[in-house]
Amino acid sequence: MRLQENLRQQREISSKKSTFVRTASHELRTPISSIYSGLELIELLSENVSDKTLSQKIGFFARQSCQQIKRLNTLISDISTLEKYNSGEIASHFSDFEVVRFCRNIINRIQSENVLNQQIQFTSAIHEQLVNLDSTLLDLCLTNLLGNALKYSTQTKMAVQVILSQTEDGIQLVVKDYGIGISAEELAKVGTYFFRASNSMGVTGSGLGLVFVRLAINLLGGSLEISSELTKGTACILKFPTRIYK
Repeated sequence: MRLQENLRQQREISSKKSTFVRTASHELRTPISSIYSGLELIELLSENVSDKTLSQKIGFFARQSCQQIKRLNTLISDISTLEKYNSGEIASHFSDFEVVRFCRNIINRIQSENVLNQQIQFTSAIHEQLVNLDSTLLDLCLTNLLGNALKYSTQTKMAVQVILSQTEDGIQLVVKDYGIGISAEELAKVGTYFFRASNSMGVTGSGLGLVFVRLAINLLGGSLEISSELTKGTACILKFPTRIYK
């Protein structure tokens, strides 16, 4: 009887959590959209300011704020998406798609949104290749890892590396940056809820990006290895078992 009661309580807690996440995600989107529209208008109107220095400053801060709003929107979407997967509201949807073009499209999108014009170098050891994965979850993984790589390597001119290759039973993606890195003592904590390395002060973040990545990788049946060295950078290696079409 106690076991049944515990299971009932767990289901009730899980249901309440899912309801809260859905409601909060929905309620946050409307004010965020309004703020974003207001910032876009401010950027547009800044062009009419007679003082050129002031005009440039207003435009710059408006663009920076818009970028942060986009990050917040992505965070909300990721939370909502993963909660739906974890609650069983939606199931993993594995389908066939061409992985090289898929990765390149994500990289181009992130590159175009990067206001600091940081470079991403994409290298693929395979050419056109059909795989069978959940593209939404793979997008979430690559988007979050690239976001982190760019965010923590603003002080270097070296491009972030994305390397795609084939393994015996699937594909491997490596995202490597040459940024601030993570100490060996803190590396084990990376990917736990709300953890942020001690040298990340001054860099915006929620401490949830790698949590999302790990959850998505589990749903894909894959693995994540992270190696890092202070002041040298970080490498994230993702491996996904998948059907490879010859």
